[in-house]
Amino acid sequence: MGALSPVQLLLAIAVVGVVVWLVSRGRKTAPRSVATNQGPAASTSAVDDRYAPPRADEHESPVEQPIRLATASQSARFLNSVIDTIVLAVLSGGSKNPGLQLLFMFGYYWGLETLFGATVGKRVTGTRVVAVDGGQATAWQILGRTLIRFLPIEAFSFMSSYPVGWHDRWSNTRVVPR
Repeated sequence: MGALSPVQLLLAIAVVGVVVWLVSRGRKTAPRSVATNQGPAASTSAVDDRYAPPRADEHESPVEQPIRLATASQSARFLNSVIDTIVLAVLSGGSKNPGLQLLFMFGYYWGLETLFGATVGKRVTGTRVVAVDGGQATAWQILGRTLIRFLPIEAFSFMSSYPVGWHDRWSNTRVVPR
């Protein structure tokens, strides 16, 4: 019994990623409200309790402020890219087959970001991938993020002063400091 071949390793990462995705889909259920029996002594009127916080009108929804995440710096993003490129080169064993390289790249990014929220480069620089609302990114968002990386000029999307690339914007994810 020897070491896993690169293709076997990639398949193992993909299988684990699919299992994690399936498990995470099952966990995301709406929380149930718990009914409490307050009895006649409890007051539900805001008029009776002058220290109660103000309530929103029944027909009026509270205004939601957009969440502004502190994104990772351009230097951290560049270092992520360099480290991940080196790791991918080592994992692929210097393969000259472009199809195999793309397969490794897909498995690497999708597998690690789905499982752990970070690749090796992101772990080293102390950054991680999150959804734009600050929560954990879904497997579908990571899949979109990974596929967008294959666009030939996607790397140029970081040339602005705001370090958010197309694979971040279009998948509604961000890379933030841990």
